[in-house]
Amino acid sequence: MKRTRTPTILQMEATECGAAALSIILAYYGRYIPLEKMRVDCGVSRDGCNAVMMLNAARQHGLTAQAAKVDSIASLKELKPPVILFWEFNHFVVFEGIGKEKIYINDPACGPRTVDYKQFDKGFTGVILLMSPNADFVPQGKPSSLYSSLRSRLSGLEKEMYFVLIASLTLVVPNLMIMALTKVFIDNILIEKINHWILPFISIFLIMILAIGVLSWLQNYFLLLIKIKLILINTIGLLWRIMYLPIQFFQQRLAGDITERVSANDRIANLLSTELMASLLSLITIGLYGLVMCFISWQLAILAFVSIGFNLAVYNHIRRRFADVSRDFLQKNGRMLGLQMQGLALIEDLKANGRENDFFQRWASAHAEIISLQQKQAIYSQILIVIPSCTQLLTLSLIIGLGSWQIINGQLTIGSLIAFQLLWHQFSAPFQSLFNLGSELQKIKGDLARLDDINNHAPDPRFKIVSTEQQPEASISLDSISFSYSAASPILKGLDLYIPQGQMVAILGKSGEGKSTIARLITGLYQPTGGSIHIGSIPLNQISPEALARLIAYVEQDVFLFPGTVRENISFWNPAVTDASIERALQDACVYEDIMQRGGLDASIHENGLNFSGGQRHRIEIARALAQNSPILILDEATSNLEAETEDRILKHIRERGLTALVITHRPSALTYCEQIFKLDNGILIPVNKESP
Repeated sequence: MKRTRTPTILQMEATECGAAALSIILAYYGRYIPLEKMRVDCGVSRDGCNAVMMLNAARQHGLTAQAAKVDSIASLKELKPPVILFWEFNHFVVFEGIGKEKIYINDPACGPRTVDYKQFDKGFTGVILLMSPNADFVPQGKPSSLYSSLRSRLSGLEKEMYFVLIASLTLVVPNLMIMALTKVFIDNILIEKINHWILPFISIFLIMILAIGVLSWLQNYFLLLIKIKLILINTIGLLWRIMYLPIQFFQQRLAGDITERVSANDRIANLLSTELMASLLSLITIGLYGLVMCFISWQLAILAFVSIGFNLAVYNHIRRRFADVSRDFLQKNGRMLGLQMQGLALIEDLKANGRENDFFQRWASAHAEIISLQQKQAIYSQILIVIPSCTQLLTLSLIIGLGSWQIINGQLTIGSLIAFQLLWHQFSAPFQSLFNLGSELQKIKGDLARLDDINNHAPDPRFKIVSTEQQPEASISLDSISFSYSAASPILKGLDLYIPQGQMVAILGKSGEGKSTIARLITGLYQPTGGSIHIGSIPLNQISPEALARLIAYVEQDVFLFPGTVRENISFWNPAVTDASIERALQDACVYEDIMQRGGLDASIHENGLNFSGGQRHRIEIARALAQNSPILILDEATSNLEAETEDRILKHIRERGLTALVITHRPSALTYCEQIFKLDNGILIPVNKESP
């Protein structure tokens, strides 16, 4: 069976393999849909998407789609690729064909690869998704362009690029002058032994060399300006955009991977301002050098052009393979960095449970994959460097040989041959740089795809809301709220809840029922799929994030403390939070004395608060929320790790503040001060009777 090559589209996270596989099928038939949109069409959630969602999305895009079952490799030979395969019961890949003792697949996790029959039998579940265009299918879009991605990053740098262009074009003049002077010097002065012209020629040579030095300095100076601006503009813009992405983006990606993408932005800026810019500017002069070479000897020029053509053919032959390996490397390297950060963050748990070796084995396995991919990258890089270098040496030898033959036959002078060699160097050097650049460009394709995952992701819609000065009543109203992480599994169904101003309400329920989801809906971190939420009389979707942050303080079970002082951790650098507010918050959170014993508000907090006990860290987190003096407080299992007496005192202090409070808990001791108690069961709130405390 002949292999059917499909486009490479890599998933950015583990849950979107189905969306990426469907994007590959559509792109093969000429319909290019951004992966971000395909995620929405397939209903990708934190749990991914299933085959039914993929089939429905495929039909929306004009494909005839159906699921089928095959029981052998022989049955696959009867199918017309590409076909989506369900792999290892947790993944989707694209089947491209069967070769001798191997099967070709396009894996959204790592790109095209081959597996032997044994591996295939182990991974293939027998479920396939057959898709083909129908009468409603319309080709759309075009594949992402490396050129357009790079060009957009140079926007706003036209002035600097203009000066670099002028310097580069001006450099052609002294370079050509040196070559012309070389020919004249050898043919008319050196051979003819005209001694009195030697000093003037040397003077002109020195002037040309000085001109080349000055122009090269100007060129590099403006290239440096471009590099600095690229790093400043793109990195600041990237970080700004990351901050405005919805919370789901961060929940579905590893922190280490996102951090590595910021570093990738600097790598791209360095490549654009040095290798790429210099190579492209040199290309501008190639035409002029080529014309002069033809003028000196068209036979030698053809030899030079054939050499360059051969190198271009070699580059084009391995370009895609190198790009696929580079994308796979960047994906897995980001995940490995995320795994490292997870291990360091969980180091106490790993040591407490004696799982250091297990974690090391996971990391070592991921690291081994990275080393293997680096070796493949190195092989392709060396091919793109060694073959052009060898070709250039061979071409130079042929130029000397053919040129010598032309000199013997009176078709060429010695000066012309030496000038041609100098021209050949100026002509081929940009191409040599381009071949070296080619390997780097294939590497940054993966970087660009991962940065586009950020740039093309829709920002949190809340940031489009214009801030209002209106201060709503501190009551909370949820009307017919529905929410689901995917279309197939709604968590909340028509939920109603009203919390009057100043009341404390508790929600009980088993783990996984959606209690924390309710808290995140009220804080605006999640958007409901149905119904409405009001703070006072104002709809939640009409309150800006800044205003909502002033209205609602939110404390969850996971504690986040960063290296700094107690003051910085509680105020979160908000100058509006005074020391008096911080001290009162510490008192109400029952951690004031502990802080004072350590040196007061200037006491140091280590990373993750490791120099405090677990209970102290939770109380500092509660103090952070109270110091904001927000009229609404949400506690999501925030007191569950505290002893009952401390928890009772904190809840009493919160009650005395007169806040509107929502307490999500599983401990009966936390219900003493609550006016209303609800139990969340199967997505519905059920009132629970409460005896007077």
